[in-house]
Amino acid sequence: MQPVPLYLSPNFERIAADLDEDDLELLRLFARDGYVVIDSDLPDMDGLAAQVIEELDGLHDGRHRVQDAWQECAAVRTIATHGKFLRLLEMLYGRPAFPFQTLNFNEGSRQRTHSDTLHFDSLPRGFMAGVWVALEDVDADNGPLQYYPGSHRLPHLELGELGSRDARKGGRGTYGFYHEVYEPAIEALVEQQRFQPQFGHLKKGQALIWAANLLHGGAPVNDAARTRHSQVTHYYFDGCAWLTPMGGDALSGYSMFRQPIDIRTGKRRVGTYGQERIGLRHLAWHRARRTASRFLGRFGRS
Repeated sequence: MQPVPLYLSPNFERIAADLDEDDLELLRLFARDGYVVIDSDLPDMDGLAAQVIEELDGLHDGRHRVQDAWQECAAVRTIATHGKFLRLLEMLYGRPAFPFQTLNFNEGSRQRTHSDTLHFDSLPRGFMAGVWVALEDVDADNGPLQYYPGSHRLPHLELGELGSRDARKGGRGTYGFYHEVYEPAIEALVEQQRFQPQFGHLKKGQALIWAANLLHGGAPVNDAARTRHSQVTHYYFDGCAWLTPMGGDALSGYSMFRQPIDIRTGKRRVGTYGQERIGLRHLAWHRARRTASRFLGRFGRS
């Protein structure tokens, strides 16, 4: 397995020399931009989309998104476990992937710009990805995904680096700090780096695969009468320790490890770091001086 995500390796073209030209071009684009748009080739896309929309209608109940609907809706699970997505993710990252979370939207999220690495990351760093599938056509008026090509190569940013120490007290106030400090800091970074936004004007059945550190959010919804049905699936990769950086403070030695559920099996996965299994003693809130110093000493900030 690759020690870093393949697309981030300076030698990815040599390592991936056996790929066919189409896959190699996808890898080049992903390495350059941090995302690719593909045709999902999901079987019976119309039927799957209709099933998701119908079965989740009651679950939305005034909310624009439903988390982990794969537990209630077989069509959501079918999309999340689609073989083409898993094959391409393994090709892009150099390790097998597994889906661990779904988010289903019935309208544009309007979410401010952020990086997913604050919410989901791994050791080694960066082994997380998202796949966004359009369940209906998306254009400028119904709230497309907004993203910034090339931003995936920025250093990973954690709340502790912006001055937050709330995680050390059990997370109180963390989301307030996220909204009041982190989000404005990211917007200032986008402006300072002069990143230019692109918009996911995808057709029904198309999918956008993005690297965890790609800055992205939800564009404004210009037509409030329109829906924007879509599904996001988040994926981790084998051979890692998985964590939630927002729930920890790496600078002070706190890490919030997790045991995500593999949607394919419905069972929790136990992470590993080297030869060490990340068991119950590592999870949630802990003071892991030796473990954290070893991790940070080897990887630092990527």
